[in-house]
Amino acid sequence: ATGSHANDSWAGPTLNSAAPDCLPGGSSAGTATAVGASPPVLRLAEETGGSIQNPASAQGLVGIKPTFALVPNAGVVPLAGSTRDVVGPIARCVRDAALTLDVLAGYTAADPKTVAGIGRRPKGGYTSKLDRKALKGKRLGLFGPGWRDPPLSPEATELYARAQSEITACGATLVADPFAGTGFAAL
Repeated sequence: ATGSHANDSWAGPTLNSAAPDCLPGGSSAGTATAVGASPPVLRLAEETGGSIQNPASAQGLVGIKPTFALVPNAGVVPLAGSTRDVVGPIARCVRDAALTLDVLAGYTAADPKTVAGIGRRPKGGYTSKLDRKALKGKRLGLFGPGWRDPPLSPEATELYARAQSEITACGATLVADPFAGTGFAAL
């Protein structure tokens, strides 16, 4: 598995459930493909550096990468020791992902680092923060060559423009390519 795809010696390549001719994202490609193509409305994934975000975005799903130590990861075999690995949902909609975070987040003696999250959970849980006015006054950085060099496909460009207009209609300010001129893409 990589940040873009996953292959299995027994079953072969994992496909993108939304667009089988496109990469599924990785490394939790199988988790995202299962959510996108079958009855489960959500599944849990483990992330060290993109394994929730990449496949969720590649397949048109919602992924939440929790703040480190917010969700216990007892029983997870970490890739980065115990310094970056998190467990979070990949779901079909924001509400399902937030409901899952309401269930998962919190202290457990099985994972002592979760003590850092005590008292930090929103009153009423994460679903209480779901509000169509939540983007009002927020600043969001946009994708651009400063972040990644390859351009978006014409189809993705069209969808991205539509998403931008929906986000600004909700009151957010969009910042064009905040990584422009930083050399980040070359890293």
